[in-house]
Amino acid sequence: MKRHKLVAILLLICLALPASASSWLLESADAPDAPTEDEVDALEVRARAGDWELKKAFAAAYLYGNDVLYGCTELKYGHRCRAMAKRTPTGKEFLREILETPPNDKNRSAIRTFQSDYAYSLLRAIRPHYDTNREVCREIVRYRELALKNGEGCVVRSLDYMASSGICMEKSEERAKAYRAMTPPNTACPTP
Repeated sequence: MKRHKLVAILLLICLALPASASSWLLESADAPDAPTEDEVDALEVRARAGDWELKKAFAAAYLYGNDVLYGCTELKYGHRCRAMAKRTPTGKEFLREILETPPNDKNRSAIRTFQSDYAYSLLRAIRPHYDTNREVCREIVRYRELALKNGEGCVVRSLDYMASSGICMEKSEERAKAYRAMTPPNTACPTP
């Protein structure tokens, strides 16, 4: 019986961890000097003009900015990250755009990471209220399934666990088995 409890706890931990947090996006622009408001305005203008890397940076600052493991506080300086994270509507807008962008070979990895991590952030925010009728639960399942479709094989574990436990979807061993069958070949996921 103790072994079953341990396995359940480990699976919950696995369910709670993001598939691959994108702190690298935040680290790539970390600098010792804080940007001015004008500089952040200019970055936003460039992002709105189509700069994909800046869109990802604003989205990452919005999504991970306050995260204790992957957020601005974990960066050596974190000034630009915090400045971008303060622009919540901008970050949210760019995150939504990225989540709904049809992937191609160039952007697929970033899109699936955002999809998976966004689903994780939603799941973490509603814990422990996993009612299958809630819109947020449908969104969690949708973005995890999109991430899987886009090649994020590690979300199979969480989808499998969600289906077999009835978290945000009807409890179904058949659905859990179907998710397990979708595991991409050569998927190497961190073990909890």
